Amino acid sequence: MNFAQLLAALGMETKLDLNAAVQTGGCTIQFDRSLEVTLEFEADSGNLQLYVTAAQAPASNREAFFAALLQLHLFGMATEGGVFGFDPQLDRVLFFKTLALPTLDEAAALKQVEGFVNQAERWRARLLDIVARMAPAADPLAGLPLQRV
Repeated sequence: MNFAQLLAALGMETKLDLNAAVQTGGCTIQFDRSLEVTLEFEADSGNLQLYVTAAQAPASNREAFFAALLQLHLFGMATEGGVFGFDPQLDRVLFFKTLALPTLDEAAALKQVEGFVNQAERWRARLLDIVARMAPAADPLAGLPLQRV
């Protein structure tokens, strides 16, 4: 399968006109009014990059947040092969997956995109919950008696 074929299949599935995306090599599709999935095609490899903004990084307790994030996608077991990454310029966590389009037929490619969208929705909600429950890091000196210098 190639990018144009996938976009045509997605266009039929979602009733969207994606012809312009074939020309530019990418597009962003909104699912369920709240999830924007970006598709970027790498012409030299035939790979398709799918990604979404999963969460903003928390302002406090970042070390614990990123440690938890790394554990979540260990070997891709809990993410169906999706991976989390950090965009430091925008201080956001991305969830992404690479699809080798030349190795997939239409049904398999659509299943992979659908699975990614489902995982992205799941992890966006879960990461929002994790960030909300993150307590500020404790002061390591809290509770210790004052010492004279």
